[in-house]
Amino acid sequence: MYKEKLRVQDLSEGMILFSDVCTQSGQLIMNSGTILSHYLIEKLNQYQIDSVFVEVPERPDHITSNPIKIGMEPTSYLERVKESQEFAEFHKVYFNHMKNFEMQLNDIVNSSSTSIDIDALLTTPITLVNSIDTTFGIFDLLLNIRHLDDSTYAHSLNVSIIANIVGKWLHLSERDLKVLTSCGLLHDIGKLLIPQEILQKPGKLTPEEFDLIKQHTTYGYALLKDKEIDPRIKASALLHHEKADGSGYPLGKKRENLPFFSQIITIVDTYEAMTANRVYREGLCPFKVIKLYEEEGFSKYNVQILMTFIEKLVQTYIGYTVRLNDGRIGKIVFINRLDLSHPIIESNSTFIDLAKERNLEIETLL
Repeated sequence: MYKEKLRVQDLSEGMILFSDVCTQSGQLIMNSGTILSHYLIEKLNQYQIDSVFVEVPERPDHITSNPIKIGMEPTSYLERVKESQEFAEFHKVYFNHMKNFEMQLNDIVNSSSTSIDIDALLTTPITLVNSIDTTFGIFDLLLNIRHLDDSTYAHSLNVSIIANIVGKWLHLSERDLKVLTSCGLLHDIGKLLIPQEILQKPGKLTPEEFDLIKQHTTYGYALLKDKEIDPRIKASALLHHEKADGSGYPLGKKRENLPFFSQIITIVDTYEAMTANRVYREGLCPFKVIKLYEEEGFSKYNVQILMTFIEKLVQTYIGYTVRLNDGRIGKIVFINRLDLSHPIIESNSTFIDLAKERNLEIETLL
């Protein structure tokens, strides 16, 4: 097997990467052996990769490259993701597994057994994570999925997938990754004991209704406390709404008394909940959530986890088309490492540094 260096514009679907592809900062985008699709080729364009090495069966001087054929395409990166074959396949796998996941959670709620088949429970998130060649791809696809289902089941599944990725970023062992992913799957199980008409209420909750929803943490712990599972899973169900400064619930615990895994789930749960659409509101733009993290994160969250999460997260949005609050449309081309919520935008051949133009911000991803 030989290798040939090709410009990204000359790549075709079905080609196989000979070597890993990284950004200029060393961030891995795709692994060697990845089979290229139109979606992945587009991803290389978004990261402004000029050329890559691909496998070829003959010597390079015998090879004639075929340029990508481009027809009528959606206008933005997010739309191109939604129209991609990868999203269609991910969507199919996601919702095919969702029904089984719902049954598994309901069985835990209704069963008096002390055992939970964690390996069976992990089948859904692990299948979905492994179905994508890059962790960046997962965020692209979940961003579209989250507009389709705002149920407790979908939220729990999304949190487990994102937690799995964060665990890899934190270099957790395989065993700990399984535990952390399970924490995500079961962190909100107590909400299954809250009436749906309250969880899905389109209007403002009464103080009594909000107090009832807050009980899902203690309900979830009560469901899991006698189960034969890792205690970190039980703790995450109870403590995922606690904050490092003691302002959370149900116990008002502070940073030094909060388990590491529950602090990871706190950050991931907040991000997923705030960016997802709900029946009572539209999801926030991820950069608005990142800005909130920057403003209050050092006091409310584990700083090590938070900084790893948002520094990696913002990289997934390079190349996205965005609308600024002044109405201009542009593309994210560079991340300001010291001001992560204010990247550099290219709009009509003009570069806009949001870190310097503080009156401007990203209104929405397109």
